Amino acid sequence: TPHSDKKFSQNVSKRDIQYKVICRMGAGTLLSILIGLLTYYTLANIQYTAFEREYSYLSRGIVDSAQTALSQAHSVAETVSEVYGTQFPDSSMWPYVARGHFGRMVAPMISLLGARNINHVPIVYPRNLYEFETFAYDFFDSDAESISGLGISPFGKGVYAFNESGMKYHDTTGVTNFSPYNIITPVFQVGNVKQNSPVVMYNTHAESVRGKGIDGVIDCFASNGDPGSCSTLTDFIFLVQDDVKSPAAIFYYPEIPAHNSSHLVGFVAVVLSWDAVLVNTYHDRKGNTDILLVLSSSGGTTVTYTAHNEKIEYMGEGDKHNKKYSGYGVSGCLDSPVGTASTSAKYTLVVYPTNRYYYSFVNSYPIVAGVVTGFVVIALISLFVLYDVFVSLQRYRTEAVQYTRKVFLRWVSHEIRTPLNAVYLGLTSLCDATKDTYHNAPTSSESFQELKTGLENSISVLDDFLAYSSFDSHNYIFKEVAIIELMESCVRSHSEAAVVKNIKTEYVVNYKTEESSKGGALNVMADIDRLREALNRVLLYSIHISPRGKDLIISVSWDLPIPQVTISVSNYGPSLNQDLICDGSSFDVSRLRTGSHDNLSLWIAANIFKAHGGSMLLTGTGDVGSTVSIILPHVNTSSSTRSGSIFKNLNAFMSVKSQRHVLPYSNSARSTDECEKSFCEKRLPSVVPSSTVAYATIENAHLPTLKILVVDDVLSNRKILARLLTQRGHCCTMAENGMESIGLVKKLWGSSEQFDVICMDYEMPVCDGPTAARSLRDMDCKIPIIGVTGNVLQEDLRYFVSQGASVVLPKPVVMKSLEEELRKLFSGGKLRGVNTSSYASMDGSFRQNSDVHDASLAMFGGA
Repeated sequence: TPHSDKKFSQNVSKRDIQYKVICRMGAGTLLSILIGLLTYYTLANIQYTAFEREYSYLSRGIVDSAQTALSQAHSVAETVSEVYGTQFPDSSMWPYVARGHFGRMVAPMISLLGARNINHVPIVYPRNLYEFETFAYDFFDSDAESISGLGISPFGKGVYAFNESGMKYHDTTGVTNFSPYNIITPVFQVGNVKQNSPVVMYNTHAESVRGKGIDGVIDCFASNGDPGSCSTLTDFIFLVQDDVKSPAAIFYYPEIPAHNSSHLVGFVAVVLSWDAVLVNTYHDRKGNTDILLVLSSSGGTTVTYTAHNEKIEYMGEGDKHNKKYSGYGVSGCLDSPVGTASTSAKYTLVVYPTNRYYYSFVNSYPIVAGVVTGFVVIALISLFVLYDVFVSLQRYRTEAVQYTRKVFLRWVSHEIRTPLNAVYLGLTSLCDATKDTYHNAPTSSESFQELKTGLENSISVLDDFLAYSSFDSHNYIFKEVAIIELMESCVRSHSEAAVVKNIKTEYVVNYKTEESSKGGALNVMADIDRLREALNRVLLYSIHISPRGKDLIISVSWDLPIPQVTISVSNYGPSLNQDLICDGSSFDVSRLRTGSHDNLSLWIAANIFKAHGGSMLLTGTGDVGSTVSIILPHVNTSSSTRSGSIFKNLNAFMSVKSQRHVLPYSNSARSTDECEKSFCEKRLPSVVPSSTVAYATIENAHLPTLKILVVDDVLSNRKILARLLTQRGHCCTMAENGMESIGLVKKLWGSSEQFDVICMDYEMPVCDGPTAARSLRDMDCKIPIIGVTGNVLQEDLRYFVSQGASVVLPKPVVMKSLEEELRKLFSGGKLRGVNTSSYASMDGSFRQNSDVHDASLAMFGGA
């Protein structure tokens, strides 16, 4: 059909697959980029956090260690000063004082500070210079730590200074151009004589940086008299004894005699070579310490050191750090914690990372990890998308196969039913004719009837074939179903078939316990259409194989503690067993009943029960008789519906016979005593179908002469159907396709010749039946439309009804069924209950034919 073709073409569209692939790959690419970026930023943040943590610990430790070194320098100088003040307590002894083994005393202190040297520097006035020099050289000659030539300059023995040319000269005046004090402060005793001998007898006051530092101590002590608060630290200097010049500073602390605390007689000079101080703080750090140290003084001088491979190297004057690391600088002020002279220099140490240090923490690993993660994610997504593409292609191929099968089944159904329709209608016409013409020759009438019955069996086989082929495509929709009412409906639909064969029926309702008899409504969870189809097949099978005039027993039993319902249908037909129900894929022809479709029909029913969580068993009872037992799960409900009302309306279709027969099958029929012992049994009267009650009422109901429009593209079909309807007193007009029928309806609309009923085929050229029905309903046409089709697939029937058909009958058309539908539509010459909205709410519930052949069609159609 056109609607299913469009749906299928949309489902199998390659463009749809391409669109899904593009969308999913686009989303996957975006996701992989996001995950890659997330990976990169996470790892980069971890690295950066580690860098900041380690760098902060390192830099702050170096600054704190340098600050501690200056504090220790103050303490060491104070200690040495006290030793000299105590050992030489009178100011009259000065400057002619010297302590033996001075180097041995200060060596541990030098090591502790990381200082270059510790010196004893007395104050010598020019008037006392000669006596001091004599004392000094006599000491050098007698001191065990002294070396040969100590304190001797090119000019000979004596205190020296440097002139503007850098040459040594004998300084005897102490006059400078920057100091008001004419004093001489020679370096007399040094901690390490061998390394620092060139500085011995050097007048430190003669050099401006050192001299200003000494003047600062003198001024401070003169103002407050406290030696502890008058230490001073010089600005950057270069040491005399060094061939390779490296920045240094001298920490001066005043020397005061113990007995004359108001006299300043000399200084303790702690020589700090900054590279030695910094390397001492640097060695305390662990791990990677590849950094830059920028040291600035309050005098405006800045120098830079690099720390690499556990060494400190002087890079030169100026700030030489990489500007991109300016934000990472960690600084600290280096100053003595105790008060110093106002002239004391202030130092600031700033620590910066180098490229080598920074990239030892922050490297390219996060980028690599992010890229790799992104590629892994996109690869996985690609695999999933590829898998989905293959699954989609397989699904589309499966849909294509199912669609092709539907098309094939639809074609087989239509192409077989259409010619059979003409044959069947022709046989119907001949049967009617022989009844009237050859009333004295019943053999001819019976022959035609046998031909008709054989044709009906062939059509039933076709129906079962179509149902078998499309079985796995059913979609089950489960809901709570009252099994008693459903059985009642199924029995009603086959009442005429039972009447024809004069079959007597007995119904038995069994309660296993007293409590279960009060358990309320008997419900099961089921797809009502599928379950009705299965029950119809079982009833049709039982009626079909039962001999004329024999019994048919239907038993319903359940026990609430065991949540299941058992339905048994027993007959006096051939003794058959479970082997008749084949596996649906192979058929043993030698075991099948010739010309019958029972085995395939029962297989379909058994699989429907299985899909509902139940089962079906076919058992024989000796040479004659068989029982079909159906077990379904029971749903307990609080409904007040009582099982005593079972088959309450069956008397409308059945009449009571005088004799009651019970078939000899296992556990189906028991004596009254057995029943009373095992359970409380409720029996309904034994009844048989009768043609004298309701059905007879419909059969004999007055049907007025109707104007019927027969629409079929096959000439033989429409001519024979029109002839049969004409023989029954109706006036018929024929149309070849839907477009022609629409034209005829428009032409006669509102006139006395307006049609009462339209019999319309499904498949036609130019305009098919559903399209024509839709057009007529859109025109507000209220004429009943009886659809006639060879397409008996569920979706085709539902589609025809949804487009406006009042009822749909399968081909071949059974005149009795067609007349029954006409009687339902018309009563007393007027149309009953027809409106244009009725077709929209029918939801695929199709009226069914009432003889054996029509019941078979009804089962396939999901009646």
